[in-house]
Amino acid sequence: RYQCDCRLLDDPALEITEPPVKFMVIDPDPERIRRFYLDTLPLTEGTLRADFSSPSTLEYTKCDVNKGAGLKRVCEYYNISPSRAVAIGDSENDTTMILEAGLGVAMCDAFAPLKSKADRISRLSCPEGGFFDTLKDIWPHAAK
Repeated sequence: RYQCDCRLLDDPALEITEPPVKFMVIDPDPERIRRFYLDTLPLTEGTLRADFSSPSTLEYTKCDVNKGAGLKRVCEYYNISPSRAVAIGDSENDTTMILEAGLGVAMCDAFAPLKSKADRISRLSCPEGGFFDTLKDIWPHAAK
């Protein structure tokens, strides 16, 4: 499911030779990973950003690395205002992108906090074709 190489490290301090862009903590038990997040929050606060990309996946990045900053950089590159951008997401790690875009859309099965920040909620989930359905709604030419 993840589009990256995953490795189990016996001693991360010795095996990681350069600062990672992102690291993920994956645990099939959502309650245990939530406890891990809360227990480590005092150690990471102000240094690392922690976002859940699913109930069983916790992602850590530098504080200034997030999808909203990425959207802003892409808009700067193409010389357009983020207010003209559309962001569509379903997980906590999409929040900054949803807030940065002129139109933020949360999938109907998104995390509740993301839905509360979105301008719109899709009719369908991603597996049901919600991304394309949303594009058709906001940009009728996408259907052709």
